[in-house]
Amino acid sequence: TASPSAAGRQPMAPASSPMASLQSVASAGPSTSPSPGSGGTSRNDAQLAAVKERYAEYKAAALAAKASGRTVEALAYFKSAKGMEPMLTAAESGLPIDMSSLPEPLAPSAAAGVEQKKRSRTEDDTEVFERLAEGLGEQIATCSRNGELYKMAGDVKGASAFELEAASLQADLDMLKNADSYGEAAPRFHYEEREFSIVRSFPEMGDCDCDVLVDQCHSLPLPSGYKEKDLYTYVVVTFPYPHDEEPSEKTKTVKSSVNPAFDASLRFPVERKSRSLARTLKRHPVRLEVMYERGFLKSDQSMGVGSILIGDLETMSEVHASVDLMEGRKACGGKIEARVRLRQPLSGQDIQKTKQKWLVIDDYANLKSKKQIPPPQAAQRVKQPPAASSSSGGGQAMQSVEVLRYEKQRLEKMMAELRSKKQPIPAAVQQRHQAATERAAALEAKLRSGGKPFLRSYLAQLKTGIAEQQARAIQLAQAGDKQAALTPMHYKKLMSNELEKWANSSL
Repeated sequence: TASPSAAGRQPMAPASSPMASLQSVASAGPSTSPSPGSGGTSRNDAQLAAVKERYAEYKAAALAAKASGRTVEALAYFKSAKGMEPMLTAAESGLPIDMSSLPEPLAPSAAAGVEQKKRSRTEDDTEVFERLAEGLGEQIATCSRNGELYKMAGDVKGASAFELEAASLQADLDMLKNADSYGEAAPRFHYEEREFSIVRSFPEMGDCDCDVLVDQCHSLPLPSGYKEKDLYTYVVVTFPYPHDEEPSEKTKTVKSSVNPAFDASLRFPVERKSRSLARTLKRHPVRLEVMYERGFLKSDQSMGVGSILIGDLETMSEVHASVDLMEGRKACGGKIEARVRLRQPLSGQDIQKTKQKWLVIDDYANLKSKKQIPPPQAAQRVKQPPAASSSSGGGQAMQSVEVLRYEKQRLEKMMAELRSKKQPIPAAVQQRHQAATERAAALEAKLRSGGKPFLRSYLAQLKTGIAEQQARAIQLAQAGDKQAALTPMHYKKLMSNELEKWANSSL
């Protein structure tokens, strides 16, 4: 069953006569024939009441969206309502159901059928759509880049948080493109200030590289008898490591300027494992000597030396400074600006907090701003795996083999911990372990004997499951429960790997 976030974000391609099907759901609803389980326990009665209430809520929202002309939204609510019919039938029959697969409650405005004012599209909307799409694209790229930096630093939790944010922004971008394709007016939006903790590093560099980037000089004093057009300058960079043989490099020559921009990047080798490296960088600066050419058969002359202290590379990946040019201990006028960087600090991580204006689409806020309380039965479960979807073959539950294997291993680890503490293993945990083991074995056997038709059905189910897990993760993250969102993200990764494995297989 698709969650409301997934339903609201992905326009559905309806079957034949979708509005007629929607009207039939609204008028008839699921079958409510008497069941042998009508005298069930109070738990079954509570589940039945909850499913009926949620079904009626989505049915009313579908009718309201249809009446206001929001066809795509109406079809999304229609699909969610149809997906609840098997659960409602099972509850009426007295069978237990998985309440965690029930769609979350809708926002009050959608549940009550409140019609939002629909602004007509103007000529400026095309430009607004382009600007919003560009802004969302930049934010997706920012999250993806930061996620990669966190992965490289070994912070999986931080990387997952950025991946979730990128997935949420991608869903916003998809909805924006969908609204544009349907000719709708540009949505309302605003910018808010977000603060991010960024792991700064330079992955394009090697572990044993140190780069000195000479940016430019400012307000160089002209030598006696020189005009600005006659001034040809360059910079000689002397690196302090190794201290007994200090290497040096020079930049290109810049002509006719007292504010020369060199934009040079000079690379020096270092040995990170050497004990003397950190000591040398703390005690000795990088020397940048500005030279000017005096002409044919005359040696070049120094205009001053700038020294940049780089001891902060112990905890920072880059030192950026603008220092005065000195002649001995006396300032001779002018400044030089440069940066010294390593791939990563010599010890620890360079974590910096940065503030950024963040684009937020307001028209979709009702789908993701309200934090919902999970059903009581779902809250009592410990890391409940996602509910299996019904396959087309015999109505049997089809799950990912990899997800079932992961669930089996997780439960085995849980039982081993309980045994080591000499605590009893709950019967529910044993039953779930047995069920995961049997389902995995049955599904593997079916894949071996079912032939290509079953395999095609299984691969289609995997694709659907990947989309559902991503939607579930986005929904949990937007509700503020990012820790719980990591589980569906892991399930999505397992199913994606399995799908890729089958795609590369000779089968």
